[in-house]
Amino acid sequence: MKLQQFEGGLATRLRTQFIQVNQGAVYENIDNSVGTLVPVKKSLPSGILLNKFQHFYDAQQEWVSSTVRRDYLEYSGDLYWADRGTQPQKYNGTTQTNLGIAVPSKLTSFTIAAAVAPVVEITANPIAGSGLPKEDTRYIAVNTSATNVSNLLPFTVKASGAVETGVVVAGGAIATTLAKWHQAKITAATTRDIVIKDPVGFTIAANGVDIYRQYQGTYRLVGNLATSSSSLTDNVEDISANAELDESLILPLQGTYQYALTYLNSSDGSESGPSTLSAELDLSDGGSVTVNNIPVSVDPQVDKKRLYRIGGNLTTLTLVVELDNATTSYADLLSDTEVVGTLIDTTIALPAPNNLAYLAQAYAMLFAAQGSKLRFTPIGKPDQWPELYFLQFDADITGIAAVANGLLVFTKFKTFIVTGTGPTSLSQQPLTTNQGCLAFESVQVLSGAALWVSSDGLCLSNGGEPIVISKNQLGKQELVVKDSAIHDEVYYALLADNTMLAYDFAYSKIFKTFSLGNESIVVGNDVLYGWSAGELQTLFTSPGYETLKYVSPRFIEGSVTEQKTYKNVHVYHKGDIIFKVLIDDVLVVTAVLSGEDTTWIKVPQSLQRGNFIQFDIEGTGEVYEIEYIVGRGHNA
Repeated sequence: MKLQQFEGGLATRLRTQFIQVNQGAVYENIDNSVGTLVPVKKSLPSGILLNKFQHFYDAQQEWVSSTVRRDYLEYSGDLYWADRGTQPQKYNGTTQTNLGIAVPSKLTSFTIAAAVAPVVEITANPIAGSGLPKEDTRYIAVNTSATNVSNLLPFTVKASGAVETGVVVAGGAIATTLAKWHQAKITAATTRDIVIKDPVGFTIAANGVDIYRQYQGTYRLVGNLATSSSSLTDNVEDISANAELDESLILPLQGTYQYALTYLNSSDGSESGPSTLSAELDLSDGGSVTVNNIPVSVDPQVDKKRLYRIGGNLTTLTLVVELDNATTSYADLLSDTEVVGTLIDTTIALPAPNNLAYLAQAYAMLFAAQGSKLRFTPIGKPDQWPELYFLQFDADITGIAAVANGLLVFTKFKTFIVTGTGPTSLSQQPLTTNQGCLAFESVQVLSGAALWVSSDGLCLSNGGEPIVISKNQLGKQELVVKDSAIHDEVYYALLADNTMLAYDFAYSKIFKTFSLGNESIVVGNDVLYGWSAGELQTLFTSPGYETLKYVSPRFIEGSVTEQKTYKNVHVYHKGDIIFKVLIDDVLVVTAVLSGEDTTWIKVPQSLQRGNFIQFDIEGTGEVYEIEYIVGRGHNA
């Protein structure tokens, strides 16, 4: 019988007499791509000195490493990682920051500048006179101090003589708060004077009550009521030379207000959630607010902060101003129409919690495990981790993988798929209650399908029911995986003893093992590396060869009970090989082969009889062909 092909890979589920002739009961360090029995090439030192756990940051073409295990994720050009214990991090190639920004403390210190008491009531009487046209005449009354004025009391003396008082309004944009129109100077057939007096119902401020009349579209000063008994007669129509109201004295806020603060990283737009709303500040009669003791963030990524307020005409927290992080005081002198106006969109934002694990991305959202919770972010907001954004599972999550049809979530013995279009529409469905994930370190994704190790072996799913792809060839395998990688369509699982189990998608979907002495493995720029002694080794690239180990099937020639005679074994080989012949699992001859030659290996006569033959091969050379001749004998 001639053996010329050895590309069948590892097979351990069946007894060795039932495996394929091109398979091996041991199949270690073998390059199956060429068909002959040849070892893989050795590794070469790369000169890249790193810590044990590494990731190649593709967007920045940069290596990142750590002495502790990290779960890495690249998203939108940034690199994120979680070490399952401390604060998750974000890195952009130059700056490393916490993932998310802590919420500021509540604002508690304010200085309120209240406007002077607004005019409540004033008397206006038309009398016989020749000063003013007999038509609707519009006024405003303003209580004044040395520093500010009250809100505005509008009133109109109608042509009929009746007086109508309007609603008290805040100032600071009189053109919009009080109706104006162009009023041409006219000469009326009937004229009058107007007496304004008796301001009551409020405390008159230090500078009294100023009375303004609208003349040719502008409110101008008529005179002043210094006390509650003062009286003013308006009898000069042309007041175009008189002063206009100084609107800068009108304090801008009107209503009951609350403030909140956020921290901001202006370089990437990351913004914290808002502080708890401040106590209510009553400025019903108008005023301004100075916010004191504004917290300063100690987070190095924070360079700005944003002050928001709600109240008055603002029904949602609205941006007032953006401040430098070092600023501790701000005088709010902006009316409701003068603020920046951006509505807050980080109301529920929190930084990523310390104990996140297994970072993944799907639906433009980041996902991670926190015990038995699947935590996630809003769409496009990787820095925000709202407390109530999670799905609950029945056991601790052991891995996550984004696949073609959704997001796979694993517990130790179950696999679920999570689907949806956003944080409020996500749902979970079980795919299997038999196959979970033993270690996230085993999880890899290839062409939209996930591979991972369960308690039965290597599993595969693109969002459908998982398949244990190793069971047919290897049987049930409870593997302890400490690292994994995919390169050139080969899945590599680094086991606890530093050996590797590989599944080769490219060549007939076979399994093989490697013993290369690496403690971690990683792919960077389409190169497979193994790490040992502080340096990355470029795998399978040296001119030299690793030592292959191969144990063939048991060749029974159709019957395991029939005794046969095996006299000679013919081997065509190249390089250094130790070739062992076993008959009925007993070593009968060992040949040390070297160079390129054809060698006949003679079995001692006393050991030639048996029910089956098997070959155990080890070395750095290559075996092209094995031929043995079977002699038939009598049954034992």
